[in-house]
Amino acid sequence: AYDYNAAAGTVARSDYLEIGHALQQNGNRLALDWKGGGHQVAMGWDASLANFRNTSNSPYTGSSVVSAFDPVPGTWISPDPYLPRMGSTLRQNALYIEDAWKINEQWLLMGGIRRDWYEFSRQDFVAKTGFDKDLNGTSWRLGLTRKLTAQSSVYAQMTTGHDPVTSLLSLAASQTGFTLSKGRQQEVGFKQQLADGRGEWTAALFHIAKGDIITRDPANSALSIQGGKQSSRGLELAGALQASPAFRVEANAAYTRARFDELIEAGGADRSGNRPANVPKVTANLWGHYREGGWRTSLGLRYVGSRFGDNANSAGKRLPGYTVLDAVVSWNASHQTTVSLIGRNLTNRVYATAAYNSQWLVGASRSVELMAQMRF
Repeated sequence: AYDYNAAAGTVARSDYLEIGHALQQNGNRLALDWKGGGHQVAMGWDASLANFRNTSNSPYTGSSVVSAFDPVPGTWISPDPYLPRMGSTLRQNALYIEDAWKINEQWLLMGGIRRDWYEFSRQDFVAKTGFDKDLNGTSWRLGLTRKLTAQSSVYAQMTTGHDPVTSLLSLAASQTGFTLSKGRQQEVGFKQQLADGRGEWTAALFHIAKGDIITRDPANSALSIQGGKQSSRGLELAGALQASPAFRVEANAAYTRARFDELIEAGGADRSGNRPANVPKVTANLWGHYREGGWRTSLGLRYVGSRFGDNANSAGKRLPGYTVLDAVVSWNASHQTTVSLIGRNLTNRVYATAAYNSQWLVGASRSVELMAQMRF
């Protein structure tokens, strides 16, 4: 942390912080696919084990003062030892099955269900304490597709899901009473391919709702409880046009109306009806691709609309929208190797990607990357 003192012409430095994370993950999936009688069935078992260790110099004290204009940097010295502080283990198992049933040439019905089991254990190496926590949840999806013509179809689907209120590997003792947050999504859409393979386009309407998010207790805003809700609904459009054998255009855009249906923040402030921080209403992308022999050139625009910097939707913390220009030049050196030169933010636009407290996080400046992809 840095604190500038204009009158003294100095900068006070504090929070000498060092944090190390060590994570090891092992997992496997056993899957079985089966076809017959118009059915295409997939079933399986997912298993994983994660071991995590946090090492730090908590409580991160240490301070120094240097000149703001002619500083002597000195060295980084922390009075707090850098030691292992916490270790955790997460074992996850899941069983799933899904079926795509082709009823006839026009109708396709899809359904699936999944059950997850989480076994979490945490040890505090400093306080010599620990706890265990088991969580589990079931999710499912159901979808129906109707083929209108050889090139067009409509679909509808519903999906449920669940996730922890925070990363399970860093779950704190104060959060052991929380269960999994639950979500549900409904979507309807239309897809069409153009004649002679000249392109395709898709339109979709969606609604997503999530419950049991963390909010403050209405009777005591100092306490965090589950019970908050948030949702979003909107429209997505995507399309591609093969204008000529060498030139292809791709575009997509989305309008999202996101809001907190129920949320109380610290101090008792009610944010119900507000848009979540850092969420734009409009996003869009436009790309053009030109191919000649083994060469391909792509030019693209990325647009992100304005966002609020806080859940209070303060006008003074509104982040402006931005458009960024990117480009890619690729060369197929052989059937197995592709070399690409990637340029991002070519105009070197200064923009904010997100807000954190009262600060804006500045987006990446102009960059160039050389990448080789080799297939064996």
